[in-house]
Amino acid sequence: MLNLNEKAPLVTNFFFCSIKPMHPFDEKNLAALEELCQLQCTPEEKKDIFHSLSRVLEYVNLLNEVNIQDVPSCNFVLSGMVKRVLREDIVCDLISPELFFSNVPERTDGMVRVPPILKGL
Repeated sequence: MLNLNEKAPLVTNFFFCSIKPMHPFDEKNLAALEELCQLQCTPEEKKDIFHSLSRVLEYVNLLNEVNIQDVPSCNFVLSGMVKRVLREDIVCDLISPELFFSNVPERTDGMVRVPPILKGL
């Protein structure tokens, strides 16, 4: 069980979970990843994947060094950027059914008939 009174060893996110230092990424990890993902890579592809994943994991480890002790948690990243996107409803006169259906090629019982989209169902 997580003791919230303990000082977290490194980075703590807003769920109060500690991120521990990662083990170095090696050829064994790459082979396990290749098996889990059911990949068959050429040696050149393995070299590229290993290099790319190593760089990503090095960056993640670098983030562990950031001091976030006094940084408040962020529950919604875009909260300052959200704007009301709905317009106000404006009541206006509707067009008559006769005018609406005057441009409709085919109608049935007061409804617009359209060609089927899903055939064979």
